[in-house]
Order: sequence, then structure tokens, then C-alpha cells
Amino acid sequence: LRGNEHLATLCIGGNDAGSPTCDALADSLRFNSTLHNLDVSRAGVTPQGMERLAVAVGSNSSLRQLNVGGNPPQYDARLWLRALRTNFCLSQLNLPYCAMMPTASHDFLAAQIASSDIVLRVE
Repeated sequence: LRGNEHLATLCIGGNDAGSPTCDALADSLRFNSTLHNLDVSRAGVTPQGMERLAVAVGSNSSLRQLNVGGNPPQYDARLWLRALRTNFCLSQLNLPYCAMMPTASHDFLAAQIASSDIVLRVE
């Protein structure tokens, strides 16, 4: 993806990609400027992988939609809040079926971005 000039959508959801794939994806997102839609739902993303993805999304300038739902490990919603504060292109963040995030974290994240144009799905 680093050198990609054409791919606009990537779906690795449901493939149990795990940490190595997620790490490579996060590294690539820092440089990629053509990917608009990314689905890593139900991909076995670890808490460390989720953190790397959030940091990478924060510095990405092309991603419009991201689906990270259905990944079982615990992680902190504030990771995504930090990413959303620096990524002005992302318009939809899907966190459906994220049992790993307490409702309070969902509420916190939703309240923080309520005044923005971002669509947050947590159901």
C-alpha cells in the first residue's frame, strides 16, 4: 500500500489477519494517499494493533471510511479520539459489535465528535 496509486478500497475483514498484517497496514497508512475505504472488522486485531492503526489513521490524509468492529481485544476509545483530532478526511468510523469497549467509552467518543461531520457507528 505504500506505493499504491490506484487501490481505493481494501477489505480484510473476517480474515483473521492478526497483528503482522495489521502492523504492515498501519505502517502503510502513514504514507498512502489513495485508499479511501478500509475494513478490518473481525480481523483479529490485537490491542497493540488497534493502537498502531489509530496512530496511523491520525496521520493519514486520504481515508474516508474505516470499519474496525468485531475485534475482540480490549482497547481505549481515546485512541480513536486522538486520531480523529488530527485526521480531517475521515467521515465514517464504524465500531459495531465492539464488546471490547465499555459503553462509557462509546459515549465519551460520541460526545467528543458530536459537533463534527464524522458518522460514528457503535451498534
